[in-house]
Amino acid sequence: MSAVAGSFGYIAPEYAYTTKVNEKIDVYSFGVVQLELVTGREPNVGDDEHTSLAEWAWDHYGPIADALDEEIKEACFVQQMVAVFKLGVMCTNK
Repeated sequence: MSAVAGSFGYIAPEYAYTTKVNEKIDVYSFGVVQLELVTGREPNVGDDEHTSLAEWAWDHYGPIADALDEEIKEACFVQQMVAVFKLGVMCTNK
């Protein structure tokens, strides 16, 4: 029997409904970490509109450069950061 251990925000939402462990849970968690790295945000955004970083990122998919962490964003790395952001969104997509 497998069990999942982790913090809210890193665990795929479908696990809460099915409690079945599979590779999708790892992919989702990986995506959340990628989004954390490029946005500088916590996995639990906790504002009125969004319940998770994954949901927040999906809503900011259009103007991606605006969603990136200003403290680490440099013009020469924006393209790579956008690629990591897109990867994170793809990994956390339902």
